[in-house]
Amino acid sequence: MYRRLTTDDTTAYRALRLAGLQECPTAFGSSFAEESALSDQDFVQQLVPGEDGCVKGAFDDDQLVGVVGIQQNRFEKMRHKAFIWGMYVAPGQRRAHVGRNLLDQALQFAGRLNGVSQITLCVVRENHAACALYARAGFVTYGTEPAALQVANRFYDELLMVKFLGNNSAS
Repeated sequence: MYRRLTTDDTTAYRALRLAGLQECPTAFGSSFAEESALSDQDFVQQLVPGEDGCVKGAFDDDQLVGVVGIQQNRFEKMRHKAFIWGMYVAPGQRRAHVGRNLLDQALQFAGRLNGVSQITLCVVRENHAACALYARAGFVTYGTEPAALQVANRFYDELLMVKFLGNNSAS
């Protein structure tokens, strides 16, 4: 089952997010140390329903096994863009199309946002599975940020990717 997370999901969301930060430290801009120090209220704020963003969750029975965030840019000149953030699927659920289904949920949500014509995301170049998932969903690389993340004294490049909705395209 896939649905928008609510504040009732805070405990499960926090646990899965922290598990993801521990397992895949190069997949996120924040760290386990930073987020484990956050209060429950900080996590609640990520799940507060809004018109222009949400966190979608994938459930296996009643257990949260995957998440993805989608947020429309809040600045007037950039409201035509939304961005994907915080994508994570628990190891036991990978290769079961959970990631693709979550991404589809986020794209559907973005498609209903007023004025959104493109969706962006960043992904570590070495995360081949995620890069392939995004490419299959129609995202294209438009740039690379060298040394975007530093984890354990090693630098990682991030690919900057975009998907255009409808007939809109970049020139």
